Order: sequence, then C-alpha cells, then structure tokens
Amino acid sequence: MHFSNAITNDSNLFRPTYSTTAVGGLPGVLFFSDGTKRTSLRCLNISYPSTCNLSAFIVFQERSHPSYGGVLITFTSNTDAVDFNFTNGFTIQTVSSGVSIQRSNSIPNISGTITVPTLTTIIFNGSSTTIPDISLGNVGGGRNGVISVNSSNGSVTANFSFNNGWIGTRNGGGDPTTYYDGYVCEYLIYNRTVTFNERQQIESYLLNKWNI
Repeated sequence: MHFSNAITNDSNLFRPTYSTTAVGGLPGVLFFSDGTKRTSLRCLNISYPSTCNLSAFIVFQERSHPSYGGVLITFTSNTDAVDFNFTNGFTIQTVSSGVSIQRSNSIPNISGTITVPTLTTIIFNGSSTTIPDISLGNVGGGRNGVISVNSSNGSVTANFSFNNGWIGTRNGGGDPTTYYDGYVCEYLIYNRTVTFNERQQIESYLLNKWNI
C-alpha cells in the first residue's frame, strides 16, 4: 500500500519529517502533534477483500504520550471514519500501558515501554486454519517477538473490508486526540494470517535490523 498526501488540521500543510539518525542512529519518520501542528499520512480508495485475515508488524518509538494516546495505523470504511469501534476496519494506537488494538468493541492491550524502539505484531485470524499462537477467531498481539495477547474477538468474522488507511491519526478529520507523536521506522502488512514460522522470521529480521 502506498501512503501519500499529508493530512493536517486547520487547512495548514505539515508533513512528517524524515531523519537518517532518528532512532538509535537509524532512520525514521517523525509524526508529531505539537500545538496546532499535527501530521499524518493517508491512503484512500483501498480495495480490500471481505476477510479478517491480516498481519501487521510495526516498528516505532513514541516521543510523547497524548492523553488519549496516538494512532499508529488505522484502516476504515467511509462509514466508520469517526468511530473507534470499527465494524469494517481496525486501529492500532499507543496507550499508557503500551499498545491497544481496537476492532468491533474488542480492545486487547499489549503492555510494555514504548518510548524505546519497539516492534508490535498484530495478527487477525478468522480463517479455519489455526496457528500455534493465535486461536481460531481471535486477534493476537505481541511485543518485540513475544505474543502477549490472545484475546477473543466475537466480531472478528464480520465484514473486514475497508477503503481508507491512515498513519498517525484515526481519520484525518482534525481530532487532536488521535494524532501520534513519535517516530515510525517500518510497517510490514500482509493480507493474510502469517504462519508461526513466518512470524518468527519476520520478527527476527525486524528486531535485528532495528537493534531491538
């Protein structure tokens, strides 16, 4: 997926800032929420099939923590664009305890410090195939290569199609409580549930690459 077109508040254009030495001497993109300056990226007109199998790997480092946390990535349909309890998509955001996954009223949390480089793994598995660390019909999450959440989500088999994607905010509609403040290093997103061995390989690659 290609993300472009910075979205801003109050008709001002503020783009995320790239740095070659942002996180431990490695490159990253700074998304910020500082007064009236807030940055985000969007990808519109996404065509995603009606399936709830999806895997996401995010390497990031939060700089400051707004009272409501900050959105790392959101996928929504037009009808869900202003609601956290998505029926078609989901959001992954920082919270005081770590990272929260919000999807159809299910809010599992992944605990751990996020002011240092962190790898968060999210796996939706609504297919008939069960992998060792994510049970059938569940959403699972992990931090730095360790799955720490295996929380049941009764609505995970609902329509999972979406057509909007956001990095750094929930919907780009100017709500200051949703903007992320910190560095993003890398996103890897798969439109399926990765296998146990694939997850280990991906996480090992990212942990080594970003010195986590």
